[in-house]
Amino acid sequence: MRIVIVEDSPLVRDNLLALLARHPALAVIGTAAGEDEAFLLITRTRPDAVLLDLALSPGSGLSLLRRVRATHGLGPRVVVLSNQPADPYAALCRDAGADAFFDKCGDLSGLLAQLASWMPPLPTDEPQRLRRLTRLQVLDTPAEESFDAIARIAAGITRTPIGLISQVDAHRQWFKAHIGLAASETSRSASFCAHALLAGELLEVEDATRDPRFADSPLVRGEPGVRFYAGMPLVMPTGEVIGTLCVIDHQPRRLDDSQRAALRVLARSVMIELELRERVRELEDEVTRRHEA
Repeated sequence: MRIVIVEDSPLVRDNLLALLARHPALAVIGTAAGEDEAFLLITRTRPDAVLLDLALSPGSGLSLLRRVRATHGLGPRVVVLSNQPADPYAALCRDAGADAFFDKCGDLSGLLAQLASWMPPLPTDEPQRLRRLTRLQVLDTPAEESFDAIARIAAGITRTPIGLISQVDAHRQWFKAHIGLAASETSRSASFCAHALLAGELLEVEDATRDPRFADSPLVRGEPGVRFYAGMPLVMPTGEVIGTLCVIDHQPRRLDDSQRAALRVLARSVMIELELRERVRELEDEVTRRHEA
């Protein structure tokens, strides 16, 4: 989870940094002390979550919260940290769009629990899954037409504007193919595909704004404005799920049976491509070893 801390007290900021540093899945990508500075930072980095102090110097945390919520394309979850009494400030902040409110002078274990609740669950074979993904040697490789074509066909058959082939790494989802979406990766903590890893079958979300797992996601509130999602897990022969073939729409919808069947076939095509490339690489390595022997 990519986090921005907005806090004008160096002591509190350092305490928060130390607290979050103990959790590898929580990455602080920037800090700010004033309202305008923080707004520019949030706009530039587009974090998954913001830890926000109400009393900023200069500016106001409440004003910053309202600016963030009024800005198209921004959708971070916002946790307000304050030494002000929860009543009436918590209600005031929630009305302005805050997702949670905590006393920054108290026990912050609740803050960690809140952040953890926004993280997708991990597969039971996560260490093995990550090792298998690494051995594929696909992450961060250039775009290839064979994969782009599959994503394009998936989007066409389902009549959706976005088609993706995702690989879910430890802290991000990276796209081997991204049709209709400029981004080449997003945070795993906000990822729909991270949930699809555990689905065992096609994960179909007809309206993300009505699904409690995703309604407050930065990818729903902000860009790309996900409403519909369907993701078919990409499963290795040994059982590890390395990512998905998925399609996304900006409008709620549902697939018909033929479209679901097509996604299953196309996901298998992705795996055939990946397995073939891995086998070719293994053969090339074997030839090299024999030449060096």
